[in-house]
Amino acid sequence: MHSFPVTNNQKENDKALILLKKTFLKWLDSGNTLSELKTGENRQIIKDKVMNFMTGTLNIDEWVCRLLDRESYYEVSVQFIEKAKELVKGISFDDIFQALRNIWVIIALQIYMDEEVRLTDAMFAYSMLYPLSDNYLDNPLISTDEKVSFNKRFYLKIHGDTDLPANDDEKLIFSMIDLIESDFPRCLYPDVFKGLLTILDGQEKSLLQHNSNKLIEKDLLEYTFYKGGASVLADAYLVRGTLSQEESMFAYTYGIVLQLADDLQDLDEDIKNKHDTPYNRISKTDYLDDFFKKHQAYKQHFLDNIFRTETEKQKAIKQLLERSLELLYFGGVCDNKKRFSNKFLKEYLSKCRFSCRSFRKLNQKIKKRIAL
Repeated sequence: MHSFPVTNNQKENDKALILLKKTFLKWLDSGNTLSELKTGENRQIIKDKVMNFMTGTLNIDEWVCRLLDRESYYEVSVQFIEKAKELVKGISFDDIFQALRNIWVIIALQIYMDEEVRLTDAMFAYSMLYPLSDNYLDNPLISTDEKVSFNKRFYLKIHGDTDLPANDDEKLIFSMIDLIESDFPRCLYPDVFKGLLTILDGQEKSLLQHNSNKLIEKDLLEYTFYKGGASVLADAYLVRGTLSQEESMFAYTYGIVLQLADDLQDLDEDIKNKHDTPYNRISKTDYLDDFFKKHQAYKQHFLDNIFRTETEKQKAIKQLLERSLELLYFGGVCDNKKRFSNKFLKEYLSKCRFSCRSFRKLNQKIKKRIAL
């Protein structure tokens, strides 16, 4: 694999990224934990540095940062971390981060839909279903028959069935449905539970992606779209309880864009777990260049044609989402450089905000050193 030149702009941005992460690591090395970020002094120190990075390096408008600050992104994130650690003793960083990413999606939806930004029982419970149920269903040591059996019981639970769970893991997972119902009684908000059932249906279809040599590409792409779209659609129902057709389309398309980004980032892990996705199937026989470009075009269609920008809040969320997706895609390409052609990498990386080497190295260091 060839090395690629680093532009002067990338060098400056790398320095800013390194400085931010060194400050964070130094703070952790002093014996602090993420939970302590809720205190006034620590909260302001970290927030100021993050805001400066967002405006100076990510080029997010200052008014956007101020709006996001007022909307309690930071406070709700810390509240969620504390509550998750209380629910699941010894929960891993990976599981916390997996669930936290969904919290951030829901916060973005709350702002986009002009709802109060707060940590509700429903959004906490649904976000915890990710590490609690997804990890169970993705575990290669659990047979497909066991997973299908779990899904059937889970289906009945979402429908309101009172059958006892089969084990302690199921008991904890099922209790999340009870929390959701405490915020959205099923008799008043049936669409919330239809959304959850759609998620379950998507998970069942995703089981067909395990060892799926006979699954045609059209169906593989359809299952990927369905799983991703249903996930964020359920998020949106947990924000408002009922949605317009336009809001449903926004959430569903947003979910597809995020699912494809996740599949690129998780490519090696999915191959290891024998979970077939459009990205890892193509990577077995060809470069990912063309599919990635189609993915980018789909993302742009979402931003240009489906994403509404009628309010200041919507404009702010769009700018934040554009930068977030930019970093998601960049990280995915950096992690899979060997799966792209040198011609593509030379063109793509020359336009990126950071250099691959610095971005990957610092992400790995943070992941090894962070303590929740």
